[in-house]
Amino acid sequence: MKKIVLVFLIYPLLGISQNVIGRKYGDTIPLEYILDVNKLRHAIYDDTPAYYKRGVDQEISIRHAQENAVQIAALMHSGRIYNDWQDLETYLNTILRKILPHELNDDTSIYVYIYREGMDNAFSTASGKILMNVGMLAELDNEASIAAVFAHEVAHYYCKHSISIYAEDAHGGFDVGWFDKTTRPFYKYSIKCETQADSLAAVWLNNSEYSLDGMKSSLEYSHRIQLNEIKSSSATKMARTTHPLTKERILKFNKYLNTNKHNGGKLFLINEKNFFRFRHDARVETVKNLLLNYEYQKCIEKAFRFHLFDPNNTSYIYCLMEAIRRQSYFNNDLWSKLFITNNYYDSIDVDRKKPMSDHLFKKFDFDILPINPNEGYLLKAKHYWKGEPKFTTYESAFNYFYNLSQQLKGNECILSNALSFTQDTSLRNKFLRHYLSFDSIIHREYATCLLKGTITKTLANRKLLVFDKYKISVRYKNSFIPIYQPFDDATNPIIPIYKSVSSEFKNRIPVNLDSLKRNHFAEYQCLYYMKLFTQLDLIDDKKNGKAHLIDPSFWETLHKYNVNEIEFVDCYQNCFYDVKKSMENYIAIASLNYDALFKKHTYGHTLETYVYSVREMDKGTAKILYYSTERSLSNYELTKGIAIQIKSEIKNKDKSSATIDAE
Repeated sequence: MKKIVLVFLIYPLLGISQNVIGRKYGDTIPLEYILDVNKLRHAIYDDTPAYYKRGVDQEISIRHAQENAVQIAALMHSGRIYNDWQDLETYLNTILRKILPHELNDDTSIYVYIYREGMDNAFSTASGKILMNVGMLAELDNEASIAAVFAHEVAHYYCKHSISIYAEDAHGGFDVGWFDKTTRPFYKYSIKCETQADSLAAVWLNNSEYSLDGMKSSLEYSHRIQLNEIKSSSATKMARTTHPLTKERILKFNKYLNTNKHNGGKLFLINEKNFFRFRHDARVETVKNLLLNYEYQKCIEKAFRFHLFDPNNTSYIYCLMEAIRRQSYFNNDLWSKLFITNNYYDSIDVDRKKPMSDHLFKKFDFDILPINPNEGYLLKAKHYWKGEPKFTTYESAFNYFYNLSQQLKGNECILSNALSFTQDTSLRNKFLRHYLSFDSIIHREYATCLLKGTITKTLANRKLLVFDKYKISVRYKNSFIPIYQPFDDATNPIIPIYKSVSSEFKNRIPVNLDSLKRNHFAEYQCLYYMKLFTQLDLIDDKKNGKAHLIDPSFWETLHKYNVNEIEFVDCYQNCFYDVKKSMENYIAIASLNYDALFKKHTYGHTLETYVYSVREMDKGTAKILYYSTERSLSNYELTKGIAIQIKSEIKNKDKSSATIDAE
């Protein structure tokens, strides 16, 4: 049994080197992903139905257009969209065009993008842009099921559900009283919209050349996932939330099938071979992204399920091992628990459920492994359910997959195994030496320093000061108008503020995260996940262990900049604008850019500053979260006042660090 001592309550940093598994990402964000918010707001507003542009609804509609334009522009510029997977993007949009109704054929704003997220979901925006999670593509059975998902999302756009829900909320349609916190009115309205989208999707799919079996397949997958959620929950029923229960959706769809002539369409129209190639790649990306986003249990379950179909794929084995190891690092009890079934109950239909006591291989349970029964014949690893179980606990599963990885020459899994030994350093070092004996490995320098015991000695006692978010909102009567403006370094009015702040601290190296995102994406991504690491709720803010033992990328980023601490700074500025309420004034304010807002000295201003920090020391890893209350800014030399306040908050954060060091 692995003797892994939990010495700190800290979630792991998950900055996998991008060349370990999955795709290598481009280093720039294309210019077409940098959207003009003003143009986007006008497009959304112009596409809003006329009845939402009368009387008080006119202001509601322009607010909806501005807020959605800001959200969409930020999403497109977030770095979370695959911008260099052009063959897949073209393939998906070819499917999309085949299911559009005649009245939308000329609407070029309807376009699909692939979102870098492992959960199975897709969503539409008020602008017509549709985002499909790579995790959704990984689960669908054919082109027709993709077409059904797209038809459902296009239906939301066609029916203008975004503005209808927004307007209903603005008119108090979801209010239930001061003391009643129920969300039932919203859920009821949302379910109505989802049912309408399902109905239109069925009609459009039936009018296309794709088979209605595609929609049946996608709904059945959703139902399997819902049963899986019920079995992993102590509840005996799945409550309706924003969507109808999948059983109800399937009944309505079957009713449509029984009362309408089928089109006799096909499951594939574009390229069946490409579909399976893209789905294969999407599955690898899915488990990688689940790992990156701290979804350990989901990563374990999906990686194992995909492994059953492709048992020699070392990417699934690597992610399985890493998810088990990383989760066990802060929950040592997991090693002895039953593999996967520890997360489930024994039934989905009894009043009193009991936690499962059987291991996964007692029988094949479709509620735990939501595999399409029609694809059961494709399983290549049925041997797990034959004879004596190969493993039953997370520890025995980890050891089994390590041995399998060595048969398949998965060198990075040797490092995973080495890092699982946190108490027995001699055994850990044995595997480190084995890892270093190979020429083709990713983390050579890290493993060498860990073996020599020089991890912290190689880091200078200084900080990387990372400037990330600077968001501005303008107070307009009883609401705030969000302002969004992407910049290049030459025109960014915030850069002089950052330079002023940096000049105060000689032991800090300044970095603008937005600049990295646009020009050095791989570097940006690593810092992005490091920032998530600093914000996790279950991280203790004291010196509680060595986070680099979870993920080598943590140390590699520190080593790259030769620092032992990274600070992230976020700022939220509110501007107060006393002006007569009118649509013209709203648009005038929404059209302001940051430079104009910094120069308008007649406004009142406040600033909130957040400083997130993570530091590697001999004694362990320290994490600090410091934030200020909303503080007023002087109108005189506003940018200078902003810089002074940010400097002050960083110094206050340093005082908090000193207090922890003294304990």
